[in-house]
Amino acid sequence: MNDDLSLSQQIEGLLVARNPRGMQTAQSALSPCYCLRSAQMIAQCSGNVLIGTEFPVNGTYETDGPVGAVAL
Repeated sequence: MNDDLSLSQQIEGLLVARNPRGMQTAQSALSPCYCLRSAQMIAQCSGNVLIGTEFPVNGTYETDGPVGAVAL
């Protein structure tokens, strides 16, 4: 389990490493290991899972969501 916690925190750090959209501010409002908790919740689902993408960011729309959704 410690490996999972460490991996989650590494992923979370990489997601905001460049911080072009100010996501470090959003991250600071979350408890660490939120990626792990999300993965655990998805793994426990027995039905359909909805993955939403394309939300407004700084007057435009994010474009990496569809690729991430396909990867999931």
